[in-house]
Amino acid sequence: MKKAQATMIETFMVLVIFFILLMIGIYFYFQFSAKGIKKTGEELAKFSGTTLLSTITSMPELKCVILKKEENCLDAIKLSIASKQELLKKMNLSMLRGKSVYVYVVYPEEDWIEKKCEGNNIECGNWTLLKSRKKKGRISKLSTAVSIYYPTQEKYYVGKLIVEY
Repeated sequence: MKKAQATMIETFMVLVIFFILLMIGIYFYFQFSAKGIKKTGEELAKFSGTTLLSTITSMPELKCVILKKEENCLDAIKLSIASKQELLKKMNLSMLRGKSVYVYVVYPEEDWIEKKCEGNNIECGNWTLLKSRKKKGRISKLSTAVSIYYPTQEKYYVGKLIVEY
């Protein structure tokens, strides 16, 4: 073999090794980038869920009004109407996409255990405000305690507002 051929083969081998190392570097770069994007997406979804929780608790369509004074609670009758009319779905907000929103009475528990009825009924103590299509994979939940006012009974109950995303 001549010296020129040996130099060409050597240069070719160096280039092959360089491109193999370059491909390995690109692979690891994109793996780390994908993890970062996934983490950012999860953080944004959680932020969106938190925003939705605070938005729902302050919606005038759901807040209770007692003697023309707006209280920091949800009205059971308004919840029933909103769930039957699918109020949140009609609002078509981008923060609602892919989310489910539920409200149910937590305390006093004994009033609701005896009743076997479908949801979205004021006597049941649970409402489905928004139901998204079934998602594959992991479903995350955010929840907050809410006060639910029953104007017909003039009683307050402790409830839970849940957002699934």
